[in-house]
Amino acid sequence: MASSQNGGGPARAQKEGVVRFLVSSEINSKVELRVDRVKGDFTRPPESLGEEAGSRKTVNGFRHDLLRLRQYRAECSLYYNGRTLCRPVTTKMVSPSRGGRECVWDEVVSFCVKYKDLPQDTLLAITVWPSEQPTRGGSEEKPRPMGGCTIKLFSKKLRLRCGSRKLRLWRGREACGKENFDTPGKIPVEERGQTGLLERQLKHYNRGDMHQIEQLDKLCIAKIYERLAHEEQEMTERGLSLLQIELANYPLPVLFQEPSVGSKAAGGHSLLSQGSGFGGLEPSPRQDPAAPSSMDNIHDILQAGHTIGQRYVDTQGHHVIHVSDPEIGRENPAERKAQRMARSEGPSTLGADKNLKPNSSERRAIESVLRQPLTQALRREAKKLLWRFRYSMLDNPSALVKFLLAVDWQVADEVQEALALMRQWASVSTTDALCLLSSNFANPGVREHAVAVLRTAEDDEIVSYLLQLVQALRYEHDTDNSPLAAFLIKRACQNHVLGNFLHWYLFVEWQDPLFGPQYAQIYDRFVNALLSEPSGYALWDDIRRQMELVAQLTAVKKEMVSLRTAARKKERLIELLSESGLCGELASLRLPLPLDPTVLLTGVIPEESSVFKSALTPLKLTFKTAVTVNGHALPESKYSIIFKKGDDLRQDQLVVQMIQLMDKLLKKDGLDLKLNPYKVLATAAGRDVADYSGFVECVPRCRPISNVLEEYRDIRRFLADFCPDPNNPQNPAKEALKNFIKSCAGSCVVTYILGVGDRHLDNLMLTEDGMLFHIDFGYILGKDPKPFPPPMKLCKEMVEAMGGSNSESYRQFHSYCCEAYNILRKWAPLILNLFQLMEGARIPDISNDPEKAMLKLQEKFRLDLNDEEAGQWMQKLINDSASALMPQLLETAHRWATYWR
Repeated sequence: MASSQNGGGPARAQKEGVVRFLVSSEINSKVELRVDRVKGDFTRPPESLGEEAGSRKTVNGFRHDLLRLRQYRAECSLYYNGRTLCRPVTTKMVSPSRGGRECVWDEVVSFCVKYKDLPQDTLLAITVWPSEQPTRGGSEEKPRPMGGCTIKLFSKKLRLRCGSRKLRLWRGREACGKENFDTPGKIPVEERGQTGLLERQLKHYNRGDMHQIEQLDKLCIAKIYERLAHEEQEMTERGLSLLQIELANYPLPVLFQEPSVGSKAAGGHSLLSQGSGFGGLEPSPRQDPAAPSSMDNIHDILQAGHTIGQRYVDTQGHHVIHVSDPEIGRENPAERKAQRMARSEGPSTLGADKNLKPNSSERRAIESVLRQPLTQALRREAKKLLWRFRYSMLDNPSALVKFLLAVDWQVADEVQEALALMRQWASVSTTDALCLLSSNFANPGVREHAVAVLRTAEDDEIVSYLLQLVQALRYEHDTDNSPLAAFLIKRACQNHVLGNFLHWYLFVEWQDPLFGPQYAQIYDRFVNALLSEPSGYALWDDIRRQMELVAQLTAVKKEMVSLRTAARKKERLIELLSESGLCGELASLRLPLPLDPTVLLTGVIPEESSVFKSALTPLKLTFKTAVTVNGHALPESKYSIIFKKGDDLRQDQLVVQMIQLMDKLLKKDGLDLKLNPYKVLATAAGRDVADYSGFVECVPRCRPISNVLEEYRDIRRFLADFCPDPNNPQNPAKEALKNFIKSCAGSCVVTYILGVGDRHLDNLMLTEDGMLFHIDFGYILGKDPKPFPPPMKLCKEMVEAMGGSNSESYRQFHSYCCEAYNILRKWAPLILNLFQLMEGARIPDISNDPEKAMLKLQEKFRLDLNDEEAGQWMQKLINDSASALMPQLLETAHRWATYWR
């Protein structure tokens, strides 16, 4: 590479006597940087936890101590004169990789400060923090940082630092923001010798300050990168930690300039060095009016802003100049004033007559508004009506949510009166309390009122909604003082079943790109609360050993992937699980099952464990168990689970949870449809699909209907084989047939409401006692990979098993479906509220378009019909599904595809 005397790089575009550059006072974009990675030793035990955290108990290559829970985040701050310019910004929590030698974020963080507002001596301070660790006694000791560093954003020549930067982290020290900082991130060139000089030249080359010779540069640059990589490895081996960041790139140099009151708009002549004299640059001569002006080019650069990880190639072409209108999207102040005046007319003002009552037409209008689903936005007239007659609705619990939606939360007096009325309102149900915890209600007073309602609920009910309550933590204004978090932590410490599931739900959310640090902070509070109580140590020990179990099964699963044949995989699995194998301690394991903490695992049975024939090689593990019911131990039995690695089970977990809830609601109304819901638990959700893991209950003595039809040709023969009628062994027992009819009805209604797609006879399971259930919920809420899917899966073989379409059993099936549909329609608000709380949960079929998903779910309930009309609607759906031709063709195609596979 040869240095150019004239700065011949394309970005400089220098002319005779003219030096082109940008000034910071004209850049109206926010300060951003990309935090790439840290290379260093993350395996050292944190000194803040003392010897207890540093002790390493190793089982099969895995460390089973508190350090396994530790993740890291990078906190970035801007300082001037020892004080912060804005709130710090942080990356998400990530776990170290490459054996604890590297932590990769690859995340862009943005400050609320703009470049034009930066002082000359602005400092960028970056500190890498570990996740807070639980301490005995629940102490609030601040964790020790992994390291920190500080750099100036403007160089000595007043030039804005740009591009990729490699900084040294001062281990165990927080980045200093003082003027004379003692954590310099820049490594002096003299400490690096020739390598430092080469890197400086490479930086000039990438910036366009040097002449480029393509063929020679390729050879030279490759050698330089090899030298830099070798030096980097030597540094990390010596115990240094290196932080890689990337600052904003601009096509021209950016020089510091104080913003002035009379400064010109972006694109003015102040962008050229006419009398500014920065860095010894001479003023440029007056340009020829006939010459092409560079003002448009500079204007485009400022309009487009900076780029991270991207370079400008052509800055001389013709561009479209975008003019932004700051009024777009803002509320019209005239309309706003008119609305406030109309709302405050007559008796509807604050402190209105509390005895004001609606007339008959107004009462009907209010009732119509209250019947509207929450997915339908309130009109202006409806809000005015609810506010005017707010005192008349104090005795109606179901009106509170609609009233709060009608409040103008930007008017302080109105907010104050609304909160006072809310405390006088009749007690609302848990259903309404869940709605008040959604993203529609940000006021802390409203959310605290909802938590107060939840405090009256039993633990079993809280467990049923716990998945959604954990998601509601996303919408808390202040995590440190969140009443919802405090409520969940308190209940979890008192109930070990609830505590078990709270641990896993919080743990899975750690990898959320937006709310991961928030969930990690709540998790640390939960563990500290556990360890502050004597009874909490047992639960924490169970949680820790459950995570060890997941780690061991992950290692076993990785070893299965390297083996080819199914026989060899099973043989190796039995070897590993045997008492003399590497995982021999599982044979004498005593641990609550993560799926169901009421089940105590007492040891694995290697001979009854196997590996499924699948690309992901799921493990089927059979354990001996001891079940305790109401304090009484039941005889020892067996429990089979499936461990999956590389499969996202969060959507299956949600669907199964909703089926379990619907089963409870139906039984509460006296209708048991034998839904037989199994259990699913997601245990990890990382950045890549390979990081996902979870457990699935393996229902005993069941098989796919496709397998039943292949072997028995008829469902009735299958039932008769395992549950024969005592009087006529050729026919199934009445109880088995009744189980089949009820479970078919329940499954049809539930899968119709949830919009479960991709139904075929391979994911419809049938137990030996006649109970049918669905598995594999990869498509929900109307999503389906097949064309023209029926409303529900009801094939002709299922109808024939009931005795045909004209039989009494089939008419009973219709009756069960209609009754179940009308019962669940009464609980539509609860189900809709639970799904609304899941809109930010990164479940694809919901998060891709939450509004559309909610509308599809609401549409399935047909809330516009009465019970009789809804029953007729359900019967029509059943008839359409039973007579649909397309599913039969697709089922045949699926069988052939499975056969040839």
